[in-house]
Amino acid sequence: MALAVVSLVAACADDSSSKGAPASPNVAGGAGSGGAAGCPGSATVCIDAPARGFVVESVGTTIQAGQDVQYCEVVALPGTASDTYYVSRIDGRMTPYSHHLNVMAVAPGSAADRATTVGQRVECANNGRVPLGSGLRQIFGAVSPEASLELPEGVGHRLQVGTKLVFNYH
Repeated sequence: MALAVVSLVAACADDSSSKGAPASPNVAGGAGSGGAAGCPGSATVCIDAPARGFVVESVGTTIQAGQDVQYCEVVALPGTASDTYYVSRIDGRMTPYSHHLNVMAVAPGSAADRATTVGQRVECANNGRVPLGSGLRQIFGAVSPEASLELPEGVGHRLQVGTKLVFNYH
């Protein structure tokens, strides 16, 4: 059993100066050089790994200004086969100009589990239920570039290692 803080990073943005530019992959970590606010490399958003937790990040993509499209990207929780996480805090970061980030846990054996593979990114609606199907449980949502969710003491999301998460962003 592990008590964990999950930090999430997602990227999707466009401003008038970056139209047509590819999105930079998000890089997790601490001190570095070259990117925004001490991010390693050319990352535009980064987040430090918490002392008792881990970072899960999306690759992201550029959504052009005025474009009305949502993407669902699938990632998996890290760890070893014996790990079970009891997540009591989630911190999220998005690139500037992003509209939202919703994160859903995929129920093992569900329609969504069968329809998803780690690394997959598809256009989606209804927090991924279209086209991924049932079996998605929302565990986090944000509408600002930085957001946190801290659950009351003794309350947490129980997640197994390898659990797939769907990042729905726009």
